[in-house]
Amino acid sequence: MGKMRIHGSVEESGSDAIREDKDQIMSILKLSYYHLLPSTKSYFTYYAIFPKDHIFDKEYIISLWMAHDYVKDEVVDECYFEILVQWFFFSNVSEECLGIVSFKIDDLRHDMV
Repeated sequence: MGKMRIHGSVEESGSDAIREDKDQIMSILKLSYYHLLPSTKSYFTYYAIFPKDHIFDKEYIISLWMAHDYVKDEVVDECYFEILVQWFFFSNVSEECLGIVSFKIDDLRHDMV
């Protein structure tokens, strides 16, 4: 009597589930990006020029936005930054008593831009 072969393996089904989960997460992330104002999208897409896992200094990134004429008002830049924080576009946010000091963009968000 021959052995019955089971199609697929636990390893294959596990990787399929992970791929599906990543696809679902990416869909949700894209949806949240879609709902940003166009001006806020440009602030976020600016991060694409930096490598993955780059740790950003908040004041430095705002000064770069101003240097590239995104907006000439630091208060407005601060508002755009806070919108991106509220929509969870940043991870590993480091805070001090005066607020956010540094942050990262997770790999999935970086892949979006």
